[in-house]
Amino acid sequence: MRISKNILWILVVSSMLISCEYQAKRYTEKGIKSLENGDYDKAIEFLDKSIDMSGTAEAYNARGIAYYEKGDYINSLGSFNSAVDLDPKDYKAYYNRGNAYLQLEYYNKAINDYEHAIIRNTTNADIYLNKGNCHFFLKQFDIAVTEFDKAIGLDARNYLTYFNKGKTQIFLEDYVGAEVSLQQSVDLNDKYAASFYWLGVCNIENDNKEEGCLFFKQAAQMDNPDASKAVAELCPDV
Repeated sequence: MRISKNILWILVVSSMLISCEYQAKRYTEKGIKSLENGDYDKAIEFLDKSIDMSGTAEAYNARGIAYYEKGDYINSLGSFNSAVDLDPKDYKAYYNRGNAYLQLEYYNKAINDYEHAIIRNTTNADIYLNKGNCHFFLKQFDIAVTEFDKAIGLDARNYLTYFNKGKTQIFLEDYVGAEVSLQQSVDLNDKYAASFYWLGVCNIENDNKEEGCLFFKQAAQMDNPDASKAVAELCPDV
């Protein structure tokens, strides 16, 4: 049986494309493995090779995470942008790009990306947590607390959510609520010194100096520099 040269050419090209895509996938897998092992430079090296061969949303997103973990938020944005363009239905690239914007203090852009992520995934507590952080930095404290409550409704075991909520409640002068939230943070993680420090702030602001100084001293014993300074300035005789 004879096969035309055109068909043979199509078969050869198809075989080459399949081989290329397979190799790109292997590079992506190696990049993700390096990412998981904390070797971000090696991850970027593998993912660059994958993207050069067959740029997928997965590879761009993973490379964005590697840049993010290195603290290179500008380059991470470029990768997350490509991931969003290639797969706009996946929430992960929106969420990750939002995190990069948050680190760069582009809070409104971060909020916009978190909202896109929520449309695509309503059950990820971390999205609401970070969205709340953006509103906090924008001094939109009431909205921030609402976002933290949404996060708690999805994951009631994250001490950072209670911590951020409690800290925000202090700015709203809701000292009773703040103390409850911060104590919940301590109950979930009693090694997080900042929770004790902000419990001290809460009690000082609520005219309970003795209790506040006790919390400052606890935080200072955990090497929290803000607490050590507070003890020296506010609690020399307590």
